[in-house]
Amino acid sequence: MKILVLDLHTGDAFKDSRISDALNKYTTASSLRLLYSDFSYGDLASYDAIVLTGSNNMKIYSDAKTRELRHHLKRLSSNGVNVLGICGGNQVLASTFSCYRYRLPEPEVGWHSIRITEIGRKDPLFKGLKDCFMAFESHILAVRCDDRAKVFAENEHCTQTILYHPSVRGVQFHPEVFPKSRLESLRTKIRGATAETSSRAAECEGSQIFRNFVDIVKTA
Repeated sequence: MKILVLDLHTGDAFKDSRISDALNKYTTASSLRLLYSDFSYGDLASYDAIVLTGSNNMKIYSDAKTRELRHHLKRLSSNGVNVLGICGGNQVLASTFSCYRYRLPEPEVGWHSIRITEIGRKDPLFKGLKDCFMAFESHILAVRCDDRAKVFAENEHCTQTILYHPSVRGVQFHPEVFPKSRLESLRTKIRGATAETSSRAAECEGSQIFRNFVDIVKTA
């Protein structure tokens, strides 16, 4: 089984292999930088699943490469290829599957509680997770899904997980960020996290998402 991690970052900002490292515990993951690589539908279709990373630049949503990717994602989903979008990747999925994207009044940054909805508890993506778990957030854009049957997780700020298609899921939080990771340290320095958020970070369970996603792909 092969999974492709499509990196949506521009330049070298925040570029690392945490998502690939998390997936490689359970399967083989390869990486490709969206804006700096040439690819065809056939290239993407050669993988069993695709994971879209977050991004450090909102201009990526209107880039020609992203428009091409959205076209491919619709074809891939119709052929049953599993896709997981994370943060910015979730935003790309929202545009692909015609969900409403909007700007939050203030950025959601730091460790926050995620509540799995009643229908979300039935989805294998959340297997083994508590109904309410901690995950890291770093975004100003959010997605509104008017079909409540597709909203699998949320919190007081916005929708956190959407089922866009039977094989396509998007999460707004960052399951690849662990307590005391480099990104957390950077965000803490920038935003000045409180002692409370630092202690709550230790309860992070979001990394289970990767193992569950791999299991979903294996059984597809």
